[in-house]
Amino acid sequence: MLKRSSNEQVISDTLSYVEELNKYLSQYRWDYGDLSELLIKKREFLSNTSSKVDSIKAMKGALSEEEFVLAEATTTTYSSFIDYLDDVIELQLENLTAKAKDLYYDEVQSCGEYLAKYIRSLLESHIQRSSEINTKLSLLNDFIGRLQSLTLILMVIFGCFVVHDFVQIISSMDIFAKAAKEIGKGNLNYPDVEVRGSEEIENLAAVFNEMKHSMQTAVSVLEDKHRMEIELKEKENEAIEFESILEREKLQKLRSQINPHFLFNTLNLIVYSAKQENATNTENLLRALSNLFRYSLASNDFYVPLSSEIKIVNEFYLLYHERFGSRILLEWHVSDDVELTETYVPSFILQPLVENSFRHGLLSLESGGRVDIFVTDLGDEIKIVVHDNGVGMDADTLKLVRERLTEHSSSGEHLGLYNVAARLRLGENGRIKVDSEPGFGSNVELIIKKMEECDVQNIGR
Repeated sequence: MLKRSSNEQVISDTLSYVEELNKYLSQYRWDYGDLSELLIKKREFLSNTSSKVDSIKAMKGALSEEEFVLAEATTTTYSSFIDYLDDVIELQLENLTAKAKDLYYDEVQSCGEYLAKYIRSLLESHIQRSSEINTKLSLLNDFIGRLQSLTLILMVIFGCFVVHDFVQIISSMDIFAKAAKEIGKGNLNYPDVEVRGSEEIENLAAVFNEMKHSMQTAVSVLEDKHRMEIELKEKENEAIEFESILEREKLQKLRSQINPHFLFNTLNLIVYSAKQENATNTENLLRALSNLFRYSLASNDFYVPLSSEIKIVNEFYLLYHERFGSRILLEWHVSDDVELTETYVPSFILQPLVENSFRHGLLSLESGGRVDIFVTDLGDEIKIVVHDNGVGMDADTLKLVRERLTEHSSSGEHLGLYNVAARLRLGENGRIKVDSEPGFGSNVELIIKKMEECDVQNIGR
């Protein structure tokens, strides 16, 4: 509608300019009129109407058949009117006043009247059609208004049904919520849910009650199972406590097996050092030996920090190094991610392996004997490798050693190695592997279950 109103304004303005020019031309004095004023009037007319006539041309696609014919007549007549007017002015400029006057009355005046008539008819037709459209729109608006009223009534009715169902659902959910809250508190004897409503709500209540009954059955079974587990755990704890006593007694027995030959040589060394030195070195040796005795005999703790094991091996190495000097060398290779003070391992697990390397692998060497100990964190386990570059073992000896590692041997060569294997078997704390090759030394690998302080405390309870 806004577009049609704009079109009507364009047509109306064009008609006004045409009628204004026609009136001016009818009053113009052709014999002595002001030609310059006529030229100005023509330029003003063209300036005001040319764009509007173009707009009328552009309207043709949106006009009715009658309006289209009038618009076509308007644009054609306008073009002829301008051409005739140009011819009249041209005659005036040539001072052919009589011919100009005749041309005006013969062609220009009638052409201008026709132009005004066509534009007026176009405007009237356009206004009439707009009136018809307005009437149709008014009827359509009335229909839409009635339709909206009907829709509103239907929505209110539907809303009443929805509210009724919603209130029923909310009431049912409140009942379910109270029952669920009681069940959540452990009250499985809460009465079954009873609700009335749609088929879906009643089915939901039946499923809810069935779930509650299933939970009652499951909880009853779990309680019986829990009581049985508690009784079984108590019996297991009694058995573990009894095994712990036996293991501590076996451990104490293993610790008491100290090599007399080593103690004898060490004591001779201390006596000799006391004669040769000013007691300082003797004090260090005595302290190392004292620490070794104290660690191996005085403590009954099954688990100790890994740092304590490293310290006692260093004390042992101090005694051996004093005796054999540069013939033997001990090197540690501990990964940065190993927490020495926070990681617990079975006590007295490393010294026997190092002593075994010194005695059986390195003592026959004149020089260059070396033991390397590698400690690596494997997550839940600690890997410890004791490697020496000694004489090694042939295939038969290695086979015999491996077989005896699975036995409960407490005598013979490699006693320290067998004792370590026995220690690991007692607590099921790890596993041991031995590799060796003549002339290339031996390699003992321990994989030990890593324990932390809290785990050690729980075991001790």
